[in-house]
Amino acid sequence: VYRRCIDLEESPLNLASFSNGVHWLKGIESLYALSDISNWDNEFWKNIAVFSYNSYNSVTIENAVEHSLVMTKKIVLPVLNTTIDIKSSIDYFIKFKLPISLNVHYKEENFANNWRPAVCNEGMLWVKLDNRNDYIEKQEFVIQRELAIIARWVKEGKTGHTKKNYDEYLKRAKKGKLREMVEYDEIFNDSDWIAKAHTELEQRKALNTKILMSYGLNI
Repeated sequence: VYRRCIDLEESPLNLASFSNGVHWLKGIESLYALSDISNWDNEFWKNIAVFSYNSYNSVTIENAVEHSLVMTKKIVLPVLNTTIDIKSSIDYFIKFKLPISLNVHYKEENFANNWRPAVCNEGMLWVKLDNRNDYIEKQEFVIQRELAIIARWVKEGKTGHTKKNYDEYLKRAKKGKLREMVEYDEIFNDSDWIAKAHTELEQRKALNTKILMSYGLNI
């Protein structure tokens, strides 16, 4: 309810709908791989990432749909069932590489409402959470996750991934983390803007609650 706009007519996977800010779900294969960077099974990943059907054969279409349903229940629903409040929502966005950055554009562009790249970004949730330590932990989590991914590709000999790539990313990431914290503090030290941001969040909540109720949800 704290996002810019809720539109249940749009698919949460629709990348073309960034202008409506609806992109909040990864594909099954991404949810599986990112759930456990170090130990996911590559063959199983291929099985859920790529499967085919004959559009002229109803049996193969039914099998594909059944396969999708089974994998959705096994992989997607357990993830979404743990996303129940502000903190767990932030954890979800961070873990699965969905846009949730907080930067000075939020101050300069009317809570990022006028900043086009932020239409699908949930950075305002950081304002609602208001927990600097958690922000620091999440920045470190992102760094360690990417390092784990690079390390896996290096170990498996994936083309273009070397120890040099690992070291270069670590160097850039440390600088990036420092920059993120400077911007975070700049934002939260502006008490007037923070007060306005909370007002904006409550207005979004009121509007989106009405939208959800219009779909028949009892909230």
